[in-house]
Amino acid sequence: MDLHRFSAFDYMKLVVGSALVAAAFQFFTFPNSIVSGGVTGIAQIINHYLPQLPIGTLALVMNIPLFILGWKKIGKALLFSSLYATAVSSVMIDALAAVHTFQPMDPILACLYGGAICGVAFGVMLRQGAT
Repeated sequence: MDLHRFSAFDYMKLVVGSALVAAAFQFFTFPNSIVSGGVTGIAQIINHYLPQLPIGTLALVMNIPLFILGWKKIGKALLFSSLYATAVSSVMIDALAAVHTFQPMDPILACLYGGAICGVAFGVMLRQGAT
C-alpha cells in the first residue's frame, strides 16, 4: 500500500485494530498470567521482574531497533503503518493498565476470548498493510 494513498479511514482502522489488541491483552492475557508472543510477550516477562516498567512502553522501545532493521527490507509504507499500529497499541495497553486493574478469569476462556479478539485485530491491521 502506498504511503501517500493511506487515508484517515485507513488509520482509523489501525486504531480500532490496536484498541482490540490492547483490550484483549489487558482483559484476558495479562490478568491471567498468559504470556503473549513476540516483543509484547518479552515486555510482559520483563514487567514481571521490574513492575515499574510499563509493558506498552517496553514493547514500543524494544520494537524500535526492529523497525530500524526492517526499514530497507519492508519498505516505507509498511514500516510506517506498522510503527503507527505498534505505537497506538502500546499507548493503549499502558492507558488501560492505568485506568483499571482487570481480574483474572477462567484461563481457558481467557485464552479463547483473547485469541479470538487478537486474531480479529491482527486481521484488521494486516488488511491495512501493518504488521
